[in-house]
Amino acid sequence: MSLLNYMQGDYADSAKKLFKDIQQRMVNPMQGAFRSGNSKEGVKIFVNYVLRDSLAWQNMSPQAKKETMVNVTEWNVILTKGDLFPEITASQIHSIKVPVLLLSGDKTYAFLTLIDKELHELLPDNKQVIFKEASHRMWYEKPEECREAVIEFLSSH
Repeated sequence: MSLLNYMQGDYADSAKKLFKDIQQRMVNPMQGAFRSGNSKEGVKIFVNYVLRDSLAWQNMSPQAKKETMVNVTEWNVILTKGDLFPEITASQIHSIKVPVLLLSGDKTYAFLTLIDKELHELLPDNKQVIFKEASHRMWYEKPEECREAVIEFLSSH
């Protein structure tokens, strides 16, 4: 996430604004909720923000809410004792010399699309695969295509 602050070129201004918005409207309220012991409210803030719908959590099925809460302990530790989005610089990313596979969906969140573009530019040895008609949940939406992309990548290395 912190890469949004280091982007250059056409996307630099919008990336910085997006990072600031994420901090103000998602991360800070989530931290407040988790630190006050209200993890459900923290997860609700996240879901509503990333889905760009103030009623997204409210409209989720009980099963979807249950599945979303599975990782609540990890979120709690990160948001009360750690950093949800640790600082990382472009030069640190550029120094990664191993082959990297970047998978994303063409309907993923706007901030992830920007980060994917930046990673593709910064990583010296990467292959980027963008799945058509897939969101951030591409592994659920396109499991065979994702699996094939990973097997092909691993086979070539």
